[in-house]
Amino acid sequence: MGLKLYKRNITIQNVLIVLVFSLFFLHILYAFKNGESAFNRLSFFYLLKDKWPITILFFLSFISVFFVRVFSKYLLFLFFTGIFGLSLYLFFEDFNKIILFLTLIYFFVTFYFLGLWNRELEEAVYTPNFSLNDVEIRPPFAFNVCLETEEGQTIAGNLTNWNRSGLFFISRDDIPHTKKPIRLRVNFEDIEFEEVGHIVTRFGKGAGIRFNDNDNSDNFLGWKDFYKIIDDRGYRSKG
Repeated sequence: MGLKLYKRNITIQNVLIVLVFSLFFLHILYAFKNGESAFNRLSFFYLLKDKWPITILFFLSFISVFFVRVFSKYLLFLFFTGIFGLSLYLFFEDFNKIILFLTLIYFFVTFYFLGLWNRELEEAVYTPNFSLNDVEIRPPFAFNVCLETEEGQTIAGNLTNWNRSGLFFISRDDIPHTKKPIRLRVNFEDIEFEEVGHIVTRFGKGAGIRFNDNDNSDNFLGWKDFYKIIDDRGYRSKG
């Protein structure tokens, strides 16, 4: 069983919106060129049927982004390139400056979201750094880490991957299925760091935890402080 996604952040939602918008963008360009209304549903469905490779790429891209698959970045690139190519073709048919202007805007918007999506896929919460077939999971470093639920349950474990905004936590104990905030505590060289986040992914006996943008720690030292210390000392994960 692969990685399970429990919470989709704003980046995933925005990329999905851009995917849907791309089809309507292409429809608007064709409607503008043919002098038709952009609200003509029959023309829209005819376009989906006529440009079936783009339609297939759309569904494949949408599903792969929805489930945050690594290969989604390649499908996204092909889909956006296809829309951009058809837009350029429309421009070269009659050299309409409005179509060119809209096409250039589309290019820069999709280029931005492609970069954003590539960075999202690099997040630690999507990369456990272990296999379900591993007889023994050996984290790269032995950190003193535990999770604490709002109900007071404590789960001891370790980290298999981490970056500035999140981590992948592994434990021999069962990690609770909860949508509520969960607190991470790390004791490093007799200094305690803590941060509040949410479980967003699961894989085997581990869970991906993404931290909130704001500092939810009750004390001064949070996850970003801990991450800076271990990163400066060369404690880096393989992800």
